[in-house]
Amino acid sequence: MFENIKAKMIFGKILGRPDISKAYKMVGPEDSWYATISKVHESLAEIQKLPHETLEIESHDGLKLRGIYYPSFAKSDVTVIPIHGFGSHAEREWAFPGLFYHSLGFNLLIPYQRAHGQSEGKRITFGALESLDMIEWISKVNEMTPNSKIILHGLSMGGGIALQLSSADMRGVRCIISDAPSRSIEGFFTNVSKEIFKGEGNKVAECAMRDFEKQTGL
Repeated sequence: MFENIKAKMIFGKILGRPDISKAYKMVGPEDSWYATISKVHESLAEIQKLPHETLEIESHDGLKLRGIYYPSFAKSDVTVIPIHGFGSHAEREWAFPGLFYHSLGFNLLIPYQRAHGQSEGKRITFGALESLDMIEWISKVNEMTPNSKIILHGLSMGGGIALQLSSADMRGVRCIISDAPSRSIEGFFTNVSKEIFKGEGNKVAECAMRDFEKQTGL
C-alpha cells in the first residue's frame, strides 16, 4: 500500500506541469553559470526580433499545442524542429542554436511540448505521447512547405523523443540529431525511485509505471 502512495507522489510531483519561468533563470555574476545564462537571455532577445508567428496543432487526445515559427529569409524548403528537454523553456533553450540554424537559411519551428509553456496538458509523459505530438508537427511543416526537408534535433528528454521517432515513417525528415538523450519513462521512474526510496525503489517504480499507463492509456 505504501508503495502505491509513494508512486503517486513521484508521478504527480515529477511529471506535473513545470514552472518554466524558473528554467534558465538569470543568476548573479558570482555564479559559475552566469556567462552561459547571460548568453541564453541575450540570444532569446535577439531571436525574438526576427519575424515569427505562433503555430498551433491539436494532439490526438485533444490538446492545443503551440510552437514559434521563424521563417527563413531565403524561403527555404529546409526546416529545423528542435525538441526541448524536461521542464525546459523551449525558446530559451533553443534561441542560441536556433539563431545558428536560421543564419544558415533554414526555417525554424520551436514547439512547446505538452504540459510546457504555451501548450496545453497537465502531465509530461517523457516521450511516450510527445513522440506522437512531434509527428503532428512534422505533418504541419509538410503542409506549409512543399518538398520539405526536415531536421529534428532533440536535447535530453527531446533527444530520447528523437530516438523514438527514428523508427517512425515520417515524410520529409532527412536528419535526426539526438543530443544527450534521456532514458525511457521506465528508466526514469526506476532511477528517481531508487534515489529517493533506496531499497524500495523497484517496487515504487513499478507502481508509478502502472499509474502512468492508466492515465495515458498506453
